[in-house]
Amino acid sequence: MLSNKEVDMRRSSEDFIVELDSKLRCGRLGSQCEAIVGLPAIFDSHPFPTLVNAVFLKMAEFFRTGSNFLRLCMVKVTELCCHHLSKIHSADEVVRRFSATLHSNDPFARALALRELGVLALLTAEQVTVQQSVRQALEAHEKVEVDAAIFAARCLSAYNAEFAGSLVEKLHSSINGISVSPDMQLNLLPTLQYVRTQREAEEAKAMCVQLLTQQSGKAQAIAAVRALSRLACAYIVHISDHVSILLSVLEHDARQQVCLAVFSALDAMACQAAHLWQPVHIKALWEYLSRSSSTCLSGAALIVLNSLAWSVVGDSVLDTETYPICQGLCCSIDCTLASLACGVTTGVALALAKASPGGKASEWVMDAVCAVQTTLTVVSVMQSDDQQQYVRGIQLVLTCSVKLAKSYPSYSGDLLTTLVSCFESLQRDWILLFCRGAQRIVSVSPAKTVQDIIPPVVPLLVELAVGNISCAGGNDIAVAVADLLLCCGNVDNTAMERILSLLESKHLSWPLFCVARCAAQRGAFELASRLFSRLSTVVCDEQHVRWLSGLANLCKAEAGLSSVCKNPNQLLETLSQSNRFLYEAAVHFSIAKGSNGRSGAERIEFVRQYCHLRSEMMMGIQQALTCANSMRMAGSSKDGICGEMERCVASLRMVSSGFSDLYRSAFNADPQSLVCLRAAARLCDFLVDCCSVLYLDTELRRVQSCVMDDRIDDLRSALLQKLSVSPRVLSQEDCFATMRDVLVQLMSASVQLPPFVFNDCQGTRIQVAIWPAPKGQGQAEHIALTARTHLALRVEGALHQEGSSVYRHVDMVHIRVSSLHQSTVESSKSLSQAQPVSTSTAPLVKSLKPQGGAFSSEFVLHLVPDVNAVHDVQIEVSVSDRDGAVWTTGPSKSLRVKIDDLAPAQAIREAQ
Repeated sequence: MLSNKEVDMRRSSEDFIVELDSKLRCGRLGSQCEAIVGLPAIFDSHPFPTLVNAVFLKMAEFFRTGSNFLRLCMVKVTELCCHHLSKIHSADEVVRRFSATLHSNDPFARALALRELGVLALLTAEQVTVQQSVRQALEAHEKVEVDAAIFAARCLSAYNAEFAGSLVEKLHSSINGISVSPDMQLNLLPTLQYVRTQREAEEAKAMCVQLLTQQSGKAQAIAAVRALSRLACAYIVHISDHVSILLSVLEHDARQQVCLAVFSALDAMACQAAHLWQPVHIKALWEYLSRSSSTCLSGAALIVLNSLAWSVVGDSVLDTETYPICQGLCCSIDCTLASLACGVTTGVALALAKASPGGKASEWVMDAVCAVQTTLTVVSVMQSDDQQQYVRGIQLVLTCSVKLAKSYPSYSGDLLTTLVSCFESLQRDWILLFCRGAQRIVSVSPAKTVQDIIPPVVPLLVELAVGNISCAGGNDIAVAVADLLLCCGNVDNTAMERILSLLESKHLSWPLFCVARCAAQRGAFELASRLFSRLSTVVCDEQHVRWLSGLANLCKAEAGLSSVCKNPNQLLETLSQSNRFLYEAAVHFSIAKGSNGRSGAERIEFVRQYCHLRSEMMMGIQQALTCANSMRMAGSSKDGICGEMERCVASLRMVSSGFSDLYRSAFNADPQSLVCLRAAARLCDFLVDCCSVLYLDTELRRVQSCVMDDRIDDLRSALLQKLSVSPRVLSQEDCFATMRDVLVQLMSASVQLPPFVFNDCQGTRIQVAIWPAPKGQGQAEHIALTARTHLALRVEGALHQEGSSVYRHVDMVHIRVSSLHQSTVESSKSLSQAQPVSTSTAPLVKSLKPQGGAFSSEFVLHLVPDVNAVHDVQIEVSVSDRDGAVWTTGPSKSLRVKIDDLAPAQAIREAQ
């Protein structure tokens, strides 16, 4: 998460504070503006509470004396840094300094102060003086101040339900009178969603209903609908009443935008509280759909029904009366309506099959399969002006086909046949979507079904890839076709070679890397190693050369292991060669990490450790097999050979422990990568137990209690059956043959590389700073401390979590502080000789819950005041997720403390 490069965070923070203060006081507008607008970048690189608090205090003080332009810059900067507000621990003082501008004679200054206090709502929501200032500003005469007050009111309402409730009365009086302008009414309506008491919620609901029933403007009606839906979703009570109100709006209001807002609100309620919908509501939607002549509104209604169909009430969305309507929409010439109706049919069919398998559910599933096939055929030949909406429709139909194929493999052949038949008349823009959909269906279909359907269409797929290589998106199509061929397994290699030769002839390195990555993830290690080796010769950056060379060696090692079943007698040679490739891969990754700097360092280190552990595992297996062969040649278990076998077993145990440690350090890894690491550790445990049973007279129950993966459960059962009599009655020849068979089957089993090798979807980074810190960055720098004093240590940190997917969240942060006391004592043989003595103290451990992505804690260390004493203080940070699992993935810091005041220490020793 954090690079190993040590940074003096304390000095850097002080420099930023001093620089900000000097630029704000210089009087030059350009320097002042530069200092202010540069704060977001500073907070992102140094997101520590001490720095954030100090900067906001200085900025708040300058807000009072600065110009309106600089105040505007501060407001914009605060909006960008709002996720750092929780790190401010002097909130009252910051709010007091910002509020001082509210008493200015300049209405623009007051407006900017109100907006600043609104952005700081996390700190100001409970401040009574701020709330009163906002209420007074709502009655102001200047429009700019009123607009700022409305903005502040909306921000404060999001954090303070009582303040939101106090605005209900003002809105209630504005509906029947003219005390509030329509613009203010429109802007204050969203605050109704934040009320929490029952009385205020009922008043807010009544106001929204009144606005919807009377002749309100389009903007007021839409705002009322949104406020009503958000209020209902926040309470999750009276959902049925809210749905009835919104459905009545559809009956009486013909304005299209208002109806779209109503359907959006109904969809939100369907997603969040579908179990509170009544059958009469669903029937009303179908009735509206049957008489609607607008394609846009029909699609919006189908979106609501689709959300209901995939919820807990999916089995009640369709009945014998409404099914013909849905069936007719599946054949619609409009792609959106057809795809949504197909989604409704599929969701209802799967819900019925789950509730009551067999009987009527089987007919519904068959009808859903027919609907998917029909919709796929229709949308494959259609074109649409709305490209984005058309893509969403195709994705929905493909998702339905994948779910049906996964739930009912007997229909996967029909679905796959329909899908591949669409390639002949498919529009070029949809080839990529259909290729990826076919790949997903192939991954959940039986192998025999795939081998019967895919090979005949391979030439067509290749022609699609080759013919569109020069078009926009042609590279993605070629990669998708290659991935589909790899997913199918045993297909004609000529087709793959044609695609690869075309990519190489056009010097398309990135698509080649994507194909190599797919090959490595699909188990085609020979093809992957060949492509990675080629790519390593066309890149010029040393980091990329080392990275690709490491991947090539890793795939070579796995390719050799997977082919060991072809020649079992060459097992030792294969293990030795794979060990060499894995060692070279680890070396390449180590060099790539050193030249990479900070970006991607965690993933490269993960791959390096994985290759190193695999190499150690191959070495341990090779040594165990050599030892077993020696026992076979000797004809008996010699004591020296048994000792060597014990060392081999101990080595494999260490490898298993290494995989477990790598598992605990991979906080950002995806679940499948963690499964691979767990399987590797259990594989080592299984080999340890096998060697112990065959050669070290270990009880058989050790193997029986070993938890394994599905892919080697059959092998374990066969081993248990063979050893069911007693392993001691087996000859050394039989033991060696048994062990070799076990290893051959284990090594030849398909091994999946951890996906984290190629993709890091989650990025969690921890930054830590310590106070005090040495003034320099060298190893000789230390903190001077006088005797008979304690070291007060402050640890601050910040969490950054980003990425396309988040697999786990940090729940607790654990800080461990330990010290190692180093001193020298005179030797008894010679007074001139001195021997170093190191003693460690009991570590101090604290567990903290991050607040707003930050944490801080203080420690007091009692250091022994010895002469010539040097204390090495180590700070280690680990985290635990919401399930309570501890991950040793945080950074570490070190600090050297030296006792400089020697005279008091000598006096203490003499007194003792």
